[in-house]
Amino acid sequence: MRIPLLLSVALLLPAYLLGQFTDRSLPDTLVVCHKSSTPRILNVWEDLPDSLECVWTSQDLSRGPSYSHARLFTEKMESGYFRFKRQVLDSAEVVQEDSLVLHIAPPPAIVPTSISIPTCDNSGDGAIRLKEIAGAGYSYQWNSGQTNASIEGLNSGTYEVLLSDKNNCSSKQTFALMSPEPIFIDLVHKEDASCKLENGAAVVRASGGVGEFRYRWDTQNEYEGVGLDGLGPGLYTIRAEDSRGCWDTLHINIKDLPFRNAQISSTPSDTIALCVSEASFSFEAADSYAESYIWDFGDGTEPVNTKNPSHTFEEAGTYTVLCTMYEEGNDCPAKDSLQIEVQHDGMIVVPELFSPNGDGVNDLFFVRGYLQSIDMKIYQKNGKLIKHIDQPDEKWNGRTEEGRKLSQGEYRYELNAQLSVCKDLQQTGVIKLVR
Repeated sequence: MRIPLLLSVALLLPAYLLGQFTDRSLPDTLVVCHKSSTPRILNVWEDLPDSLECVWTSQDLSRGPSYSHARLFTEKMESGYFRFKRQVLDSAEVVQEDSLVLHIAPPPAIVPTSISIPTCDNSGDGAIRLKEIAGAGYSYQWNSGQTNASIEGLNSGTYEVLLSDKNNCSSKQTFALMSPEPIFIDLVHKEDASCKLENGAAVVRASGGVGEFRYRWDTQNEYEGVGLDGLGPGLYTIRAEDSRGCWDTLHINIKDLPFRNAQISSTPSDTIALCVSEASFSFEAADSYAESYIWDFGDGTEPVNTKNPSHTFEEAGTYTVLCTMYEEGNDCPAKDSLQIEVQHDGMIVVPELFSPNGDGVNDLFFVRGYLQSIDMKIYQKNGKLIKHIDQPDEKWNGRTEEGRKLSQGEYRYELNAQLSVCKDLQQTGVIKLVR
């Protein structure tokens, strides 16, 4: 036999209920949400004189009328309807009496009707269906953003719903939809293509899922194995599917590699210019994989096919030396080149005349050739120095050092020059200036 909940309570209301009980008149009914700790009710008025006493008695309306005058309070009252009677006593004589009904509303019930686990981690066929409560004032809020009682199209994950009623009472529940272990694809090995040929390859491996895997590359109509060769440059997609039909994809970028690295060098170094009389070079290919070589020296002579050839250039000029290296089974040869500069043996050109008249043709005098340094002095017939040239690229405009225009005539020069590679030169002569 259940014992009625009949307690005399000296309870304290939370802040939002205090105003209800500091007023001398009580409301007929007060609705609060069921919580782990029931709202407490004041046992005194804030303005009650010290000579008066406030006594509360409670009655569980679901269990019949009965009052207890013990001065106690409840910490955990069940949901239901309770009548509280308040008496103000003066020397045990009742001077005021009133009552209210407290409705402790139960939280709204979240009742799942069916739960569908997603077939795959990303299949989007999971669902959580709740029993929808009839009547107005109920609202659903899922952590995934939906506001319906039931949600569908779900992937694996954790979903939480908050159900609220018209009394602002609420309930919360969490659902975990966990499909079997998801599928992952790893790239185990990759070979990029070269020379724009279909000579690339890739190997993958899938894990997770259920059962055996089938693999399909986007270049194939049928399911293939974990690896595929004969791949040209481009982006490829591999799909791995387990026994449930769940799948994952991986994108693989096959690059187009340039020619295989090659490096050649020369002795003397290609960074040094030599004269024709000294233009003999030894060349070397620094590699460990090539099986044949073709050297083209860029001077019109026949190519040679030794690894480390020697060659002599017979004329001045700038030559591009190209070495092509071939490897067995590789249709993409490696190549490297360098430039060789061969200079004339001390040849320079000193113009015999120039015409600084401003017509844009032969207006400047300068020494042409391979010069490392120059010391050139130009004199009038009377022996007066009128121009000193001390830079290899310096030009003379037919004026004195002071900027005075010189008249037409012949001018004597003395030249001391160091040629870039081969020898020093001393020379004298006459320059003719024409206006």
